[in-house]
Amino acid sequence: MRRANKEVTDREEIHAIIRAARVLYLGLCDGGAPYVVPLNFGFDGEFIYFHCAHEGRKLDILAQNSRVCATFVADGEVVAGPRACKWTSRFRGVMAFGTAETVSGSDEKLHALETIMAQYSDGRHQFEPREVDGVTIVKIAIERVSAKKSGW
Repeated sequence: MRRANKEVTDREEIHAIIRAARVLYLGLCDGGAPYVVPLNFGFDGEFIYFHCAHEGRKLDILAQNSRVCATFVADGEVVAGPRACKWTSRFRGVMAFGTAETVSGSDEKLHALETIMAQYSDGRHQFEPREVDGVTIVKIAIERVSAKKSGW
């Protein structure tokens, strides 16, 4: 990282940034073209999970190339300066690189759905079998991360 003073390397701080984020920006490679989509997600400390329909562009792309980049930004805001080139941003961010795969077992699907709900709410949630069967769950195995904070 060019600005080493902004780099975050502590694992717990990186996990805290991911947990504080509200949106996962999932980067995929559709042939030779980038494709980025914002998603709801869950993070259990090991895997990133998201859900989607049983068919669609994300799954089509992942079937061809399972390599992904997941980007998270927490506490992002623009900070005004005295003139245009003195404006800055305050944020904490993580880029996680890894491999995505669909989840098939009902126990793991339930774990993923509970993890997604825990990202946005407290407590346990109930899921009807038709709700669990009605979505595809994708998990991302994180291989490496890069994290940064600015203005903190």
